[in-house]
Amino acid sequence: MGLLPRDGRPSLGQLLALPGCGAFPPREAGRIGRVGRDDGRREVCFLSSRARFVVLERALRQVGRELGLSTVDVVYVDAMPSTSLLSRVGGCAGRWSGRLGGPGRRLAARSVRTIYPGLVDLVRRTREALTTGAKRDPRENPGTGAKTPGQMPRGGTKVFYYCYGSSHTSVVAAAIHTGRLDLERVPTIAELTSLRHFDRVRSAELGTVFPAGLGPDGERVYVVGLGPGRKIIHQTILSFLELQQVPPREYLFADALSRANWVVRAGGLASRRLGLVALGRPLAALGIQMVYPRLASLVAETRAEVGRRLGLTGVSGGG
Repeated sequence: MGLLPRDGRPSLGQLLALPGCGAFPPREAGRIGRVGRDDGRREVCFLSSRARFVVLERALRQVGRELGLSTVDVVYVDAMPSTSLLSRVGGCAGRWSGRLGGPGRRLAARSVRTIYPGLVDLVRRTREALTTGAKRDPRENPGTGAKTPGQMPRGGTKVFYYCYGSSHTSVVAAAIHTGRLDLERVPTIAELTSLRHFDRVRSAELGTVFPAGLGPDGERVYVVGLGPGRKIIHQTILSFLELQQVPPREYLFADALSRANWVVRAGGLASRRLGLVALGRPLAALGIQMVYPRLASLVAETRAEVGRRLGLTGVSGGG
């Protein structure tokens, strides 16, 4: 791309002038930034995320699949192993300083100059792997792919209820949305614990998109757990879909964990993290009963938004 030299180290001014340097404040962590195209006409982007990469990549890939995106054209390259403690400290200080060229950002830029040869080598190996058609090198991970023209899915908005582990609030919200649970009547403990996936998804499955059925207007409904970085991963998914030019009417995300209380969280922790299923599962279900009106309200709002996007005048299910 020619923005920085391949031989020698860039100046401080060159680093601070890079596209995306200081572009996103902390509240927008997870957004994907575009840099430009390389000499092979491949689009180059950057992503800064504190979320677990394996969860982020799996969620991107599976959400993309449900929305008809190709999964063969994007490669992730992890630059973190090439960084230093100084660059990380400077990066944190720079993000919070709020001023382009501030002390923290200058500290990060100076530290990047010290690790620059390693970054150049990483880029060289990546370019060689792409040129030879290899899928990976030691620091690459397969990505989620680019949109293939003409493959946009039809048949209405796809709804994704997300939470921490796709085990409690998202499962119940999806069950309400698809009619498996009543919108107004609070279900029994037995009804909740008998739901598929309720308090049964393992940590290794975070980021997996589970189909939950069809909504009243034919929309497909899914649940997905995004782990501790759910807000960041949500931002990354939205940013990715925007880059792939997927029309916003095709998808809708609803944060079910925002309607939880401490009882749901404590039950989930006891069951899924500590393995105390006999204690944690009914406790989580009790917490769901306590917040059920909140989840029903979320579903009603989501159904109404689906109806608006589909251009319906009467939205099913009280939404």
